[in-house]
Amino acid sequence: MSWKPVTIIQTADGKNQCPVVDTNNDGFWRIYYSHRDENKYSHTSYIDVEAGNPEKLIQKSQTPILSPGKAGEVDTSGAMATSILTMNDSLKYMYYIGWTQRKDVPYYNTTCLAVSEDGNTWNKVGPILSPCIHDSGYSGTFYPILNKSKTEYTALYLSCFEWIDGDPRYNLKRAISKDGVNWTKTLDVAIDITPEEGGVSQASILYNSIQGVYQLWYSVRDKYDFRTNPKHSYRIRYAESFDLISWTKVQDSIYDINPDSQNFMGFDEIMCAYPCVVKHEDTLFMFYNGNGFGDTGIGVLRWE
Repeated sequence: MSWKPVTIIQTADGKNQCPVVDTNNDGFWRIYYSHRDENKYSHTSYIDVEAGNPEKLIQKSQTPILSPGKAGEVDTSGAMATSILTMNDSLKYMYYIGWTQRKDVPYYNTTCLAVSEDGNTWNKVGPILSPCIHDSGYSGTFYPILNKSKTEYTALYLSCFEWIDGDPRYNLKRAISKDGVNWTKTLDVAIDITPEEGGVSQASILYNSIQGVYQLWYSVRDKYDFRTNPKHSYRIRYAESFDLISWTKVQDSIYDINPDSQNFMGFDEIMCAYPCVVKHEDTLFMFYNGNGFGDTGIGVLRWE
């Protein structure tokens, strides 16, 4: 069993960063992604593909569903989708990254929430995670999942704890919620990094009821030279947990960068990042970005 390439999805928006797939639709999957305008500010749009057949494109949003906010707001420089949660048949929660610019470091992120009843019109609720005395850096990517007893949501979020030479370092920490809106940071580090690594980003979690285990896919990069060097750039890894608290890293278990035998020529021989894994019937599909943080489109893999 292994991950096999299916297709590459590209749009006319340039960068197609951080795919977020909503499978809770009638016969189609909605893939949200981030792209940038002439000011390099992030917007979120979507494309629809046939459920279980991501090679068949159905339609694309005519305008972004999330765009930068007003001056002084936490998303004034960008609004980037990072995960979606269907609460019931008529309500969806989208967790997104609000971008701002600062003078001391290049940017600052805040995890935010938007809500929708149809997946087309989204209303921003506001920021949901803030710095605290024990977790003073910014929060970024965010992935929630309802526990198997359906009593509480757990989310793994990117937590920045330092900057080195203009680049942030971050791990994945844990937050909990009863309603998906009000979140409490536990300060538990779910996935940490080594001294050589620079960051862990974009969790994607599924619950395997047969094995009774939570499955986690995430991307990790090194501290330096990670933008164009395949030896140090993002790659996708896998971990497991029985309680959503303690995670065991599983090595060499997933499709990875291999410059000597390229998977999609010109797409991911340098970088594999930002996984989003969904289940369709008995099959897993992984959506992810390759080189340039999404410059080359959205790759799709199938577990065979």
